[in-house]
Amino acid sequence: MTLSVSVNLEGQWDTEPYDYGVMESSQVCFSVDGHGWSFLSRMGGAINVWYFRWAVVSVGRVRIGDYRVVSGVWTDRFDRMTAIDADCRLDDARVLEFAVVDEFSPDGRSRRRLDLSSPVASATVFARVGNFFDFVLPADAEY
Repeated sequence: MTLSVSVNLEGQWDTEPYDYGVMESSQVCFSVDGHGWSFLSRMGGAINVWYFRWAVVSVGRVRIGDYRVVSGVWTDRFDRMTAIDADCRLDDARVLEFAVVDEFSPDGRSRRRLDLSSPVASATVFARVGNFFDFVLPADAEY
């Protein structure tokens, strides 16, 4: 049985609040239409972007099906890639357990945290940072 899209999972999630002293950062975004993307960026400008389809398959379980990976270099504007080193298609689907919990940041502000049972973009813990973000795809993207 497939459940409807989870309102708890929709939106943009970032590892930044948990990135203490690291040289890379990750984001994952679940759009309301069942598409999503995640990326792992490094201080030197390297970036890997995964495009996927997703669906909540049961309470606390999400199916993520990767269908494209693009790696390259991002600009300081961080909304477009300046070079694409690799662009390949995947057929890799997996089911992850997830939990969305409310927590308090060190400064006392409330925020939502996403915990995943397996890494997405090399991370398992993300903070919600907003609604779906329109990441600029390569010109030939089929999204």
